[in-house]
Amino acid sequence: MTVFLSGDLPAGTPLDPLRHLDGLEAREMDVVRVPGVTDTMMQEPHARVLAALVQERLEAADQEAGDHRGAIAGFP
Repeated sequence: MTVFLSGDLPAGTPLDPLRHLDGLEAREMDVVRVPGVTDTMMQEPHARVLAALVQERLEAADQEAGDHRGAIAGFP
């Protein structure tokens, strides 16, 4: 799971999925800091940065899925 987090979070504060993410669970959680706050992270100029970070994560996931598909099918 990738969580895009905006705003200030005191250093060392753990992100608790049960408390902060409506109970969502994942084997792994990647927290990505984005500029802005909750109300502005999806507005320019912050939206451009957020979009680039989302695109980067999607491309990496697609590449990883392709690697797994190839290994399963017996291709290098």
